[in-house]
Amino acid sequence: TAHGTVQTVAKETFLKPYKLGIASEKDHVEAISSALAAFGESLRESIKESDDFGDPVTADLFTQLARSVDQQIWFIESHLPQKSAA
Repeated sequence: TAHGTVQTVAKETFLKPYKLGIASEKDHVEAISSALAAFGESLRESIKESDDFGDPVTADLFTQLARSVDQQIWFIESHLPQKSAA
């Protein structure tokens, strides 16, 4: 049985809760980037577990997802102000 309700997901997620009251663009971008990075890390762990189980097809699926998440992080972080080289 799939238990994909909002309540179950909120209870079981490894992601940190999104802070209410964030007002600045920079804080939103950092919060989203951080959540995606945590998800990307979990995908990398899943790649290793799939390899350990001898399931290269599943490992490849997780690899494709990780690649996509990395790209999304790059797109999102491009909205952060650039630090000046001093």
